Amino acid sequence: MPDKLYGGVLVKAASILDVLADDDVATITEISRTTGISQSTVSKITATLESIGFVQRDEEKKTITLGTGFLRYARAATGTRRLVLIAEPHLVMLNRAIDETIHLGVVAGDKIVYADKIDPQHKYIYMTSQIGAERALYCTAMGKAVLATYSPQDLDRYIARTELRRFTANTITDPDELRRAVEQARINGYGVDDEEQESEGYCVGTALMRDGRLYGAISASFPKYRLTEEYQEKILRELFVAKARIEAEL
Repeated sequence: MPDKLYGGVLVKAASILDVLADDDVATITEISRTTGISQSTVSKITATLESIGFVQRDEEKKTITLGTGFLRYARAATGTRRLVLIAEPHLVMLNRAIDETIHLGVVAGDKIVYADKIDPQHKYIYMTSQIGAERALYCTAMGKAVLATYSPQDLDRYIARTELRRFTANTITDPDELRRAVEQARINGYGVDDEEQESEGYCVGTALMRDGRLYGAISASFPKYRLTEEYQEKILRELFVAKARIEAEL
């Protein structure tokens, strides 16, 4: 990195976007407190970001979320264009079969990045995730499915360098418990997020593999109150159909 950066406002804008990527939604006061940037500067920068579609404001709630303007950059940066083109028709079919939130994720470092998302058509309670947002591997269904493809040595290295931060009361923060959850994902062929990333949210996810190569993962997310054994079996059945169809085209 050069000794002197040009355009300090860009660094501040990146800090603001980082907060929104981590927290999904925040007020100007919360962003200011987290970044150490004054509220007036946060207000000016977010107004500029809003003008180019990088953030969205909710004037009634006085909150800010990530916008959709940067999504084409996110897809290009993660090299997911071909994967999205292959997967999206099958994700749409999966969505129509179960009418729940469907995600396509790719691995970027130690994170899972949402490369595509299909919202439910006829349900009014759904996940607030956005394309381009990133989540930790250890507390997401897609992330656990990805970790289940790692060798024991790679999993140990991941755990050693990762802070198992708590997001909810259910978040796994014990390394041995995480190893057990990953092993269960390996046995089952899918990972589970049982209110670990968001309270009242439930998700199942499976990795996309072909010829030993990991391409990403797909998942189905829904409110926990809809969960029954029969409903999960239906969702898993449709999820594995989509997985097989996508992998056949990779």
